[in-house]
Amino acid sequence: MNTTQTTLVPPLPRGENGSVGVMVTDQVPLHPTPLRDGEGKQSRKGMWCKVLLSVLLLVLCGGAAAGGYTYYHGHQLPPHYTTVAIERGDLTTTVNATGTVNAVVSVQVGTQVSGTIQKLFADFNSTVQEGDMIAQIDPAPLETKVLQARANLTSATAAVQVAHATVESAKAAIDTARAKAESAKANIEKSKVALDDARRTLERKRALLQRALIPQNELDSAQAAYDSAVSQFQQATAQYDAAVGQHKSAVAQARLAEAQRSAALAQVEQSKAALQAADLDLQHTTIRSPVNGIVIARNVDVGQTVAASLQAPILFLIARDLTHMQVDTNVSEADIGRIIVGQTATFTVDAHAGTTFRGQVVQVRNSPITVQNVVTYNAVVQVANPELKLKPGMTANVAFLVAERNNILKIPNAALRFQPDGAKQEASGQESKDTQGGSKGPLQEMQERLTQAVTLSADHQTRLEAIMQQAKLRYKALREEASDDRRRALRRELLTQLQGQMRDILTPEQRLQYEASLKTREGQAPAGRPGRVAILGPLGTPELYALTLGITNDTHTEVISGDVTVGQQVITGIVAPAKPTPAAPPPGFSGSGRMRGL
Repeated sequence: MNTTQTTLVPPLPRGENGSVGVMVTDQVPLHPTPLRDGEGKQSRKGMWCKVLLSVLLLVLCGGAAAGGYTYYHGHQLPPHYTTVAIERGDLTTTVNATGTVNAVVSVQVGTQVSGTIQKLFADFNSTVQEGDMIAQIDPAPLETKVLQARANLTSATAAVQVAHATVESAKAAIDTARAKAESAKANIEKSKVALDDARRTLERKRALLQRALIPQNELDSAQAAYDSAVSQFQQATAQYDAAVGQHKSAVAQARLAEAQRSAALAQVEQSKAALQAADLDLQHTTIRSPVNGIVIARNVDVGQTVAASLQAPILFLIARDLTHMQVDTNVSEADIGRIIVGQTATFTVDAHAGTTFRGQVVQVRNSPITVQNVVTYNAVVQVANPELKLKPGMTANVAFLVAERNNILKIPNAALRFQPDGAKQEASGQESKDTQGGSKGPLQEMQERLTQAVTLSADHQTRLEAIMQQAKLRYKALREEASDDRRRALRRELLTQLQGQMRDILTPEQRLQYEASLKTREGQAPAGRPGRVAILGPLGTPELYALTLGITNDTHTEVISGDVTVGQQVITGIVAPAKPTPAAPPPGFSGSGRMRGL
């Protein structure tokens, strides 16, 4: 008979899932001997007993493992939810941007003349008044030009006096020539009378000679007297023509003298202008402050040469009044549609981290600022600075107040983002329903607002429908965005573009009516948008509550309507439970995890 030894089962180890394992070893003969003929049946019978014992042992181990697994999972802790109480308070919606603090009016003081800086009378942070001397350029070169211009003026004045004398002489020559012409004209008349008398005497003598009443010599004397009278008449006529020519010459000389006098007078005026320009340049060597203010920049030193050949060099930068400042901001194109003139804006600067400055939007500039394909717009915020805490160039973190609500129900945004199992698909279906027109969304609200404000023609309605269909497709595509922040930014950009497209299809009169309608709606309570939150029910399971939401910011959202009250705990997240430690092992197990009785 063979002697065998049975090895006991070692302590049962626990697996990663908490189940208990069992290990069984085969029976090993201690002193194997050859079987005898009568021992074959007994050996086979013992082997069957061993098999049955092994099967029984495996069944027991499997049951123990199943019991341990059931015990472990039966003692799992329920899910732990993080909750926040619904509260009542104030809520503001803001648009955040960065900007630079600048003076309202900054004057660049330059120079119109070139030269060397001789003296400086102002420095950084100097307070100056209008007209105060702040710098002096060496005036010596310009003083020489003034003296030269003054000498030129004196010479031109003397030339005018000479021209005056020439004109007077020419006028006297005209008078003399005129007198000579008059005398020559009188001689013509006298010679003409003598000629007529000589002609009559000649004709009379000729008639008497024909009747032989006078001798021939008397006729000859009359003929000679007549010829002499003709010659005198012709001479008088020639003298008159000469006198007329002299008169014309004198008139021309007078005109020339007048022209020379005018040229001399013009030269005098030119010399005066040159002298005035030289004096002005000399005055410009003294740099004076054009406004009351504070010097915030000085760009020159004594001895430095400045050249004003192409453009005036900037010597000083003077802020007109630092008690009133402005912030030039960079607002994203997605948010600029929500910024209007008159809005309140708050901002902080790093130099005064604990101080919040309050200002007002005074201008929204239409000029875009494009940097690396990022488009922003400048919304100018004006702010009082009586204590001079703000300095030009400071970086400001600006928050524009878009909407404000007081004493309202507000709920954390994390509660709106939490989706229990099975609720995400339902919410997506609701959003699809909104985009398809099943419920009133922001696109439908904008369309209704436009149709209520103005009366649209059939063509306008057709164009509006095409715009709305395109916008709905883009709005629906936003659901594919994984980031909530990017989805909100793209939604704001879409609504801003849609509002601009609506304005474009309107006539100028309709656009005015639409703008007036938008202004009347500013500050009113929004129509609301759908939302939902999860609240723990009596059995400890999440229950969804439908809400109508209003304005929102980075942390909270306004609750316009819904079956929720102040103090209710809304679920914001779920915390995975830690691996529990069983309070007591199941029956049949020891504290070390071994199966009892083995």
